[in-house]
Amino acid sequence: MAREKGLLKTAGRARTDSPHVLSSARELRWLEMVAKTLRAALNALAQAVPDWLVSVAEPDWFKHYATRAEDSQFPAART
Repeated sequence: MAREKGLLKTAGRARTDSPHVLSSARELRWLEMVAKTLRAALNALAQAVPDWLVSVAEPDWFKHYATRAEDSQFPAART
């Protein structure tokens, strides 16, 4: 799985405890936590003040945050 995500090189032996692998894993966990937090906040707002949320939310928000963070893929580029 780490090789498919580009975290390990295809040739040779790679240590999974190397700093760049651990750093990438930490960044992915952080991004997943942020996505979960945003989704939970949007769900809470949708229940509390649905009309207000529809008036201020961008249409892409609903499309993007409709899926769970675990089911979506993060962009391949670091930017």
